[in-house]
Formats: sequence, C-alpha cells, structure tokens
Amino acid sequence: MDLFTLIGVVSVLYLMLLFFDSIFKSCMHHPYDSFLRNTGLSIKFFRLEWKTTVFNRLIIKWRYVCPRILSKSFDIGVYVTLIILPTVTFLLFLSVFYTPEKNTVLGDNLKLQVVLPFVTLPIDEVPYYIFALIVCSVTHELGHAIAAVSFKFPLQNFDFYVFLFTQALEDVPTRAFGIHLIFFLPIAFTEVDYEYMSALRIWKRLKVLCAGIWHNILVGLLCYLILASVPQLASSFYNINDSVIVTSIKPRSPVSAGTKGLHVHDIITHINDCKVKNIRTWYNCLQEAIQYQPTYCLSTDFVRANDESVLVSHNNQIIDCCDPNNKKAICFEHILEKFDDDTELPQYMCLDIRNTIEYSDGYCNKKHRCKSGQCFKPVMDNSTTIMQVQRWYQTDMIYVGHSNDFSRNVKVSEFVPKTTFLSPHVADCISLMLKYLIVFSFGLASINALPCYGFDGQHLVHALLHNFKNPRYPNDKHRKDMIALGVNTFGTILLFILVTKALWMSLLSHLW
Repeated sequence: MDLFTLIGVVSVLYLMLLFFDSIFKSCMHHPYDSFLRNTGLSIKFFRLEWKTTVFNRLIIKWRYVCPRILSKSFDIGVYVTLIILPTVTFLLFLSVFYTPEKNTVLGDNLKLQVVLPFVTLPIDEVPYYIFALIVCSVTHELGHAIAAVSFKFPLQNFDFYVFLFTQALEDVPTRAFGIHLIFFLPIAFTEVDYEYMSALRIWKRLKVLCAGIWHNILVGLLCYLILASVPQLASSFYNINDSVIVTSIKPRSPVSAGTKGLHVHDIITHINDCKVKNIRTWYNCLQEAIQYQPTYCLSTDFVRANDESVLVSHNNQIIDCCDPNNKKAICFEHILEKFDDDTELPQYMCLDIRNTIEYSDGYCNKKHRCKSGQCFKPVMDNSTTIMQVQRWYQTDMIYVGHSNDFSRNVKVSEFVPKTTFLSPHVADCISLMLKYLIVFSFGLASINALPCYGFDGQHLVHALLHNFKNPRYPNDKHRKDMIALGVNTFGTILLFILVTKALWMSLLSHLW
C-alpha cells in the first residue's frame, strides 16, 4: 500500500464515521449521546477522542513512590533542559542553512533532521513510527502530570483521550492530558492551568515545564542501554559482528538477476577486500566500492593466456579494448608500479571479469604492492564499479554497476541465525523499535525545548524572562513580553522553514 492509497482509505473511513455520527445524532440523539458519554468516545473532523477517568488515582499514587528521588530527578531535569534549550536552538539555526551532500550512502553530520512519515521514513516502518510516537509522547506528558501532582493539591479530574484528558492535577491544575489521534497520528498532550502555575515560584514552575523533556531523555537513555546490550543478549542465538544476512530484495532488482545473483538468506562476509561485520560496515563497504575502483594482482602468464583485446577505441571518453558483443569481459589497465621492469605487457587488455577476479592473487593499491604478478585496474566510468560479494557456502557474486543498487534494493540484518529455525526478523524488529524510541525520545526532548509556539520552550522562555529582574526597570513586564514574543516567533519561523525544506528536498529527491 502506497502513501496515496493509505491516505485515501483513512479519509474514507473518517468520512464514514462522520456521516454515521451525524445520522445518529439527528435520528437517535438521546441514546447515542448517552452511549458517547458512557464510553467517552467523541468523533470530530479527522480526529477521534476517547476519555476515561480510570487513571486519576494511579497518577496521584505515583507521587508517593520515592518522592525525594522524584524531586531530585526533576531538579536535574531543569538543569539539563536549560542546557538543551540554547543548544537545540543553535542546531536549528544551523540546520536551516545546511544542505546535504549528494552521492553519499550515509551521512553523519551533526544537525536537526525532520522525521516525517512517508516523507523521510519508509512506509513499511510507519507502525514503528506510530508506536514510538505514542510511547514517547505519553511519557513526555506523564512527566508534566507527575511533576504537577507532586506539589500536593487536590485532583479534580483525570481523563484519557486517544485522547486521554484530565482536569486539574494537584497543585498545578491540569486541564487536559491525552493523545490526539489526528488522522492516523497519535499526539499526546497535557494542558495545565498556566495562570495558576505562573503564581508558583520559578523553580517549581521550571520543574513542571521541564519534566516532560527530562522524561524523554531518561527513556531515550534507557532504550540506548538496552539497544547496546542486544548483541550480547542475542549472541546465544545469532552470530554477531561477523557478517550480515540478506533479509529482502526488491522485485526485479538487478542484483538478484541470474542463478549467481544475490538471494534472500545469503550471508555476506566481504565486498571486494572490505570486511562486512554489521549494518554500519555494510554501508561503509558499499561507499568504499564506488569511491575506490578495485585493482587486482594478476600473473603475467594469466594475462597473456586470457587476453581477448581488440583494437583500442574511445567510447564516451572511456577506453574500450573489448568486443562490444562480449558482455563477460571488460578492459583492464596495466598499472606500472615504481619498481616494475616488466614492460612487455600492453597498457590495456581485455579480460573475462569472473576469471580475472577468481584467479587474482589479491588486491593492490598504493599501500599494498603485489607480492607476485602485476597490478591491473578495470577501466570504467566514475559511476560504475566491480563488486565481488563474498558469501558463505556459495560462489562469489560478481556485480558490475553502482553500489546504490545494493543500498536501495537490498535489506540486510547483522543478526545471522546459528540455526535454520531462527529468523533475524525478531531481533531486527526489537532493534528497530529501540532505535525509533531513542530517536523519538531525544527528538521530542529537542523539539519541545525549542522556543517555538506550541512547545514547552515557549513557556520556558516566558518563565525565564519574567524571573529576570532588572533594577533599572522594575516594572518592565511589557518589555519582557515583547522579548518573549520575538524569541518564540523567531524560533517558530526557523522550525517552519526547516520542515518546509525537508518536504521540498524530499520532493526533489523523488523527481530526480
């Protein structure tokens, strides 16, 4: 199911719900209204709500679990958030003016990156996206709620919307806590009484405002520790950091053509002379394959016996010394090294690709000279390379093309089962879910710390500015409000530009 099909299906479902909702409200008003009130359901335009009060007592009880530890934890959260706020604002500014480099398999630049479903994320990972968004947003809003009830004021009401709604948590009246199911994306929220909270001392106010960000950071750190321990926990069932296994290949992919092509369950150990140990080295080896053409050590006798050269010609500025009808051979260039005295071989020779690689004595480059024989380099354009994919229990796959054919069409796992009864999908799903939780936890913490309207950073900036006392201007509330307005407006504009830029870059990538 592609993006437009999914949007169409969800839109039709919402329109049907709205249609039946209006019918029941007009024809069966009283019983239908009673049903909605008893179940807590509410249907709105492309939005669903469900409320309940079953969580009220539970949240109140949480404040009695290690109250001193909770208080100290929220204190640390304030310090951490005050460090994050200027840091992510600076990164936001840099990210707006950052343009990613082309022709890279992976990027590792320090920047804020917008994560949007179906735009910067593959559609098959949307369930992970939604689950991580639910967990991280609920954790964030529970942080605000627990911090609010920690100050011992009576709880009036707590509701749960998919939407989860509340009404006045202790000390700081909390009007709403919940999850908006907007279209098909769940977004949690906590709505507190900011007029009441503004009367609190600055430190208590900051503890409530920073609690959500701090909880996201704690969840992210916890998931990171679990993710780091997954290889050790899975080592009894999987071979780790030794090779990768192919889990899926796109239909009609050029890398799977023929009997000697790549297939699902193939275990890959090397790409050329680059050792493949895990996902990271897999992409590094693909990147290296296109950046550096492989060069081979060949004996003089082999070259003379297998040379199929024809008259050398130039085709699109590429030297060609092979018969155009011979698809198994390419032109190789003899690389004369500094101390070589064998000049009897011609500069260009046409050799069979597979035979050349299989009978070569290894690879050669500037650092590693051939122990025996001569060094030969395939003559190809910059966008094409030769990749020797070494596999367990099978002959090597020889592929002539671009390494992006692998990165775009092949999915691999670093969890290689020790027996045929095991599947790498279980470990992959757990690892991917943990990665999403880490990204979303730190992502929500970062974006909520931004001085933007609708986020915690908006209220943090307001609270910090109004706590700052200027002896020259004792009654400068209006000036502080104007400064807060300017800072939050500037942050909101930068965030809007970054999201727009992400959408535009995604559109361009699909057009290209």
